[in-house]
Amino acid sequence: INLTATGGSPAPTFAWSGPNSFTSTTEDISNLAPGQYTVTATSGTCTATANYTVTAGTQPTMPTLACYETATFNSSTCAWDVTGTQPSAPTGLACYETASFNTTTCNWDVTGSQPAQPSLACYQTASFNTTTCTWDVTGSQASAPTGLACYQTANFNTTTCNWDVTGSQPSQPSLACYQTASFNTTTCNWDVTGTQPSAPSGLACYETATFNSSTCVWDVTGSQPQQPTLACYESASFNTTTCVWDVAGTQPSAPSGLACYETATFNSSTCAWAVTGSPAAAIVTTTTDCQSYTWSANGTTYTQSGTYNYSANCQDYTLNLTITASTVYYADVDGDGYGNAAATSNSCNGAPTGYVAQAGDCNDNNSSIYPGATEVCGNGIDDNCDGSIDEGVSVITNPISGNLQICSVYAGAKALSTAIVAGSSSYNWTVPADMTIVSGQGTNAIIVNWGNINLIQNGIIGNVTVTAIGTTSGCGTLVPATLPVDLQYTAPVTPPSISGASAICPNESSVYSIALVKRASSYEWSVPTGASITSGNGSNIINVSYANGFTGGNITVGGRNVCGVSNPLRSRTVTLNILPAPTAITGPIDGVCNGSN
Repeated sequence: INLTATGGSPAPTFAWSGPNSFTSTTEDISNLAPGQYTVTATSGTCTATANYTVTAGTQPTMPTLACYETATFNSSTCAWDVTGTQPSAPTGLACYETASFNTTTCNWDVTGSQPAQPSLACYQTASFNTTTCTWDVTGSQASAPTGLACYQTANFNTTTCNWDVTGSQPSQPSLACYQTASFNTTTCNWDVTGTQPSAPSGLACYETATFNSSTCVWDVTGSQPQQPTLACYESASFNTTTCVWDVAGTQPSAPSGLACYETATFNSSTCAWAVTGSPAAAIVTTTTDCQSYTWSANGTTYTQSGTYNYSANCQDYTLNLTITASTVYYADVDGDGYGNAAATSNSCNGAPTGYVAQAGDCNDNNSSIYPGATEVCGNGIDDNCDGSIDEGVSVITNPISGNLQICSVYAGAKALSTAIVAGSSSYNWTVPADMTIVSGQGTNAIIVNWGNINLIQNGIIGNVTVTAIGTTSGCGTLVPATLPVDLQYTAPVTPPSISGASAICPNESSVYSIALVKRASSYEWSVPTGASITSGNGSNIINVSYANGFTGGNITVGGRNVCGVSNPLRSRTVTLNILPAPTAITGPIDGVCNGSN
């Protein structure tokens, strides 16, 4: 079905449905089963629907007949009736004759002749046996002479019909590459031992194995046959049972249901039927109407805008129709741009005064309440009309002002503060161990102090936090502010020894660690060329990966705080894990003869 759609903006989309669950979104469809097909074209908010019926049917092709068969089309069964039987094979044939049916002459051809008399030995006679259809040979050879030397042989002479005795000790036989020979005085023969290696197994169907007496091994030859040239609709798979390519696929059936002006030709490049031919120019009607329009071309009444097509007597008709439909508008008393869904008015000429196109206002008497408005914490009102009150509100505490990252033996008081958060009634402060809040807990400003005894021994590391507490409960999440603390009088000491692999192979990885270092707020690691830290950097435990280019080097680590980095750093040497050379090879270096070890 070739569909032509004109007009519409944007360009229309198409949705087809039909028999056998057929669906398609293309404008034109083909390779269709008989039945009714429905298409819906959509352009913007406009849609149009049309129905088409596909019919098919031709008389089946007469079957291929044998020479003795005839075919008659049976209109009751709608099939060809084939009659006629092959003539019976001839009887009374001689035992050496056979009969085969000749499809050209439509007769039986009898072939075969009596077997020729076999060649006979001097002591034999022959007679033809019609039962077994062979020659019966009688007579037996005279017994061979006895008392021969072990190296003598007796040969029957067919000319004299007697035994001739000849022979001398046999020469050593020629041997295959895998054989050895020794003369046996008991049997008066050479005993040959050794067997040919077994032929290789698991050969492909197109491979053959030939024993090579020069190399004393099997040579495997043969290659897979070349894939045949295929038609566009064919595929080939190699059959390892028949050792040939199996070709599957048939040419697609020619399309049915062509329009009166169309012809179909199979295109071997696209592997599809090309349908050519075009209809006469469509008769186009473009019009605008209100609510509905009856098209004189087919007498159909349409209530939706769109492009409609109709064909009759090999003539196409197109209707570009615009239907003006009424729109529902909603009363907007408070003027916030959202209307009351319960108060509506229909209009074909735009919104009436006091009405808007968007509904959803849950309080049309308050211009601050509408879908998408900001939820106000604690007012008990659904400000954004989503059915929930005070949802998704967070109280975010402002950043802390002040500095507690100090490298000094300083021991005293420090003032910290945070800007006031609207709607907050109090502030909850926390400080690290060995630090004290002198005053201000519950307010937005505090005084803290600490002693220098613990500072000299361990330093003070951690965080000061403050959380603004709202005046109204149930207003969502309380988000605290954090200020880092790093109070020291000196850099950390050199870390203890590094644990981890000291010999490593490329493309391996290893974990390295040190014990925690007093006064260290973080750790600085370095690794040699060809190595990289994959996780844990900044902590006392890291994972290191080694690449192909790694040749060796040092891993170092130092503790860091506000005063600096450990000096000296702790170091560990890592080498390439090279296997030792093998020890000397033992065994004889000469005198190996006659198969001895």
